[in-house]
Amino acid sequence: MEQLIIIILLAIALAMDAFAVATTLGMSNIAKKKIDKLKIALTFGLFQGGLFLLGYYTLAIFGKEITTYNSLIAGLLLAFLGVKMLLDSFDNRRSRCDRADCSGCKRGRCLNTGEYRYLSIKILFTYAIATSIDAFAAGISYGLEYSQIILAFLFICLVTFFLSLFGATCGIYLKKYVGNKAEIIGGVILIILAIKTLI
Repeated sequence: MEQLIIIILLAIALAMDAFAVATTLGMSNIAKKKIDKLKIALTFGLFQGGLFLLGYYTLAIFGKEITTYNSLIAGLLLAFLGVKMLLDSFDNRRSRCDRADCSGCKRGRCLNTGEYRYLSIKILFTYAIATSIDAFAAGISYGLEYSQIILAFLFICLVTFFLSLFGATCGIYLKKYVGNKAEIIGGVILIILAIKTLI
């Protein structure tokens, strides 16, 4: 029973970053469709659980030294994404777009509004990796027995899935209230997550 409580708390703790980033993506208007929300939630859930499982098996091969730079990598990646989002929010090139609408445009983001036009694999995987590196370290650090590791994997996947789905949905509603400041707020959230990861 005690191990089950530990696993549940671990799953919730690991899912918090994914929830925050999913909310940021929702505010960036990247999860307009139900299928986009599901893609974000499913990818974040699988990456979180998968990297936790990978960390567990990596411990047996390489030892704990493999986690030396995990916080640095995750922090720098989140900081890069946050700064990029902030810079994009102040990008003056948007006003130079001469299109009346986005039909036929192959850009991932609209130069007039700054909003994402569709959810690309690149964006999805970049954010999924950034939020899952801590799960890799947790897989190495937590001394779970072999019989418990699959249970932990399932809990981490499910909790991250539902919190990410909730976060992406919340982000869409938050955007209605914060308007054009959504991208700025999203960038600040990512930078705060980066600082938390680095210290």
